[in-house]
This record gives sequence, C-alpha cells and structure tokens, in this order.
Amino acid sequence: MKKIGLVLNGPISYSLTFIANEIRIWQELGFEVVVFLGRENQEEALVINVRTVVSLPVKGCSLLEIPTIVSVLLKLVAFGLLPTARFFKSELSAGTSFIQTVKKTYKVAHILPFKMDVIHFGFGNVALHKEYLAKAMGAKMSVSFRGADICILPLSNALLYKSVWEKADKIHFISNDLHQQAIKYGLKQNEKARLIYQTLDLDLIPVQVPAMPLNAPLQLLTVARLHWKKGLEHTLEVVSNLTKQGIDCRYTIVGDGPHEQAIRYAISDLGLEHIVSLLGALPYRQVLTMMSGTDVYIQGSIQEGFCNAVLEAQACGVLTVATNAEGIHENIINDMTGWVVPKRDVNAMTDKIKYILSLPVEEKQKIKERAAQRVRQEFYLNRYKENWHQFFNA
Repeated sequence: MKKIGLVLNGPISYSLTFIANEIRIWQELGFEVVVFLGRENQEEALVINVRTVVSLPVKGCSLLEIPTIVSVLLKLVAFGLLPTARFFKSELSAGTSFIQTVKKTYKVAHILPFKMDVIHFGFGNVALHKEYLAKAMGAKMSVSFRGADICILPLSNALLYKSVWEKADKIHFISNDLHQQAIKYGLKQNEKARLIYQTLDLDLIPVQVPAMPLNAPLQLLTVARLHWKKGLEHTLEVVSNLTKQGIDCRYTIVGDGPHEQAIRYAISDLGLEHIVSLLGALPYRQVLTMMSGTDVYIQGSIQEGFCNAVLEAQACGVLTVATNAEGIHENIINDMTGWVVPKRDVNAMTDKIKYILSLPVEEKQKIKERAAQRVRQEFYLNRYKENWHQFFNA
C-alpha cells in the first residue's frame, strides 16, 4: 500500500472541506494517508478518519521550552537519524546557515521519522522552505497549487517558487488558468504539471426545490469564506442596488472567516440588516439543501482558483452569476450554464441579475438543465478518482 504524507500548515477546518474530500478519495483508492500539521488546532476542525501528527513549534526563546526542544531532537536521533542527516546536509549545501538549518529541521521534525512513498504539500506555500524534505525521506515530492498560491503570494516575489518547481516530482493545479499563471512565474512546461479539477459527489445533490412564487422575495445566496478575496462587500453593494431599484430580495451568506467584522460593518453601513443573513459555517448537506432552494447564486470574488461553491450551485440547478476571477471561466460557460461578469463591477452584476429576472421561465430552465448536465459530464467522481490514481502512480 502506497503511503502519502499530506503536509498542511494548519487544521482541516470548514473552509478546507475540499482537502477532507481529497483525503477520502485517496483512501478509497487504497492509499494510506497521514496528515502532518504545522500547528495545533486553533479553530474547529472537520472530523476525518485519518492519522494526524502535529508539530511542536517553539514560540520564543523561553527556558521553559528547552525540554520540549531536547525531547523532539532526541526522537529525531532515535527514529529518524538518517533522513534528518540528509535534510540537514541538503540545507547546508544549498547555502542555508547553520542556525536556520536547525530551525528548519525542528519545524519538520514531526515528519522526518516517518517512512512515506510520497510527501504531498496541500498548498504551494506549505512547500516553501521544505523543498529538501521528501528527498531526505526517500520519498517523491508533489504539490497542489491553489488560487492564493499563484495569484497573490508571488506578487511580492516572482521567484518565490523557483526551488519548488525544481524539486517537485509532480505539481497539481486546480485550473488551467493557475497553470498558465505558474508558467509566467518560472514553471517550465513539462510533464510535472497535472490538471485535476475539483469534483462533486453527485449522490449528495438534492432534488431542486420548485421556483419561488412570483410575489415572493428573490432569494440570493453566497457560500464563501469571509475573506477579502471573495469580494463580499461588492456583492452587498449589488444587493443594495437591487433593493433601491425596487426589487424585493433576501441575501444569505454562508461561511466564516477573518473578514467577518468588515462584512458586518458593510451590511450595517448599507442598511441591509433586514435583508442580509450571515449564517456562519454550516454542514455540507445543509448548504446543498439551501442551494437547491435558491433563486440566484452569486459569487463576486476578486480572486478564485476554481470555486467549488459555483460548481455546486450549478449542479443543484441554480441560476449562477460569478465574476471573471481566474479559474471561474473554466467553471461556468458564460450565457450557457450561467453568467460571468467583470470582477469589482457592481453595476454589471446588478444588471445581470435584473436580466436573469426578465428571462422567460422556459429559458431559465434550459440554462439550469445545461449547467447540471455539464457538471455530471465533466466533473464526475470517477474521473476525479482516476486522475488522482494516475497522479500518484504514474
């Protein structure tokens, strides 16, 4: 049985449901998975059936931490001496100072003693400063690159991933757009790169709820982490525009995150307290049920690698409007399975929703059916499994 070590910075929380799904798929394919976390859980984590190993980071230079440091180093000597020596030597040979090499070694000390066939970094940024880890352990190195990895982090350093490109054996992208962005930042066009779109378990998709009566408020929905890149403040302006133009609507936001205070302020500032519901994180099945009863799904993101929620909305047969943020145009076929508008363009999104409302019922139904059919044809589970099987075995 092939062993995969999945390396992450933090816990597998609600916003990382896609990571939990990947782990489940790998296990179904017969791989043994061990998750290595860079810090203890500081937020509610999803319950997954997988072995998890958490590092013991040093928070400062307190004498109280010396016993912990000594204990970790002794375990390395006892159970991972050879891979530790290889890692140490590789870092020094690469020009890393002795002190920095010691620090780097300590940060991966919870991983080095394990015997793995593949060390897979769940995000590109997690692989930074760990480029020699897999080889030191006698394992293959693979990396998944997602939206922020490519579209945000390299803006301050175009050569950020130079060493990762060179050392990785396989590189996974969740959209072709991200792959093309990576090429701009120095990735060579070779056999290392693999495109694996996200997928859905179509058995979980509920039966679509009939459309709301004509005199009922328009039901709008966004499922997203409360983060600046999701463009929620722009979407709230769209809702404000609709209400000012006499359209009775209700807007629901599902998700949590660091931008919550700013979102709540925007809701208050725009006078939308009785129109917008901020529900926080909800169970996946409940989210799908909400989607199936929604009139229009909105994704006003500024940056997106692909966006599972947009795919889920289409699968649920919901009329979907999203911005042209990176991988979105691979997710929606504009004017065929949904609509794509320029990001940050509040007026364009407002006008598009009004246009949707003006469409005949028959035309809306055709778009819903095309969207759901494309998801079933292009993003089905068996293809996803086969892609991951080839990724780790080829």
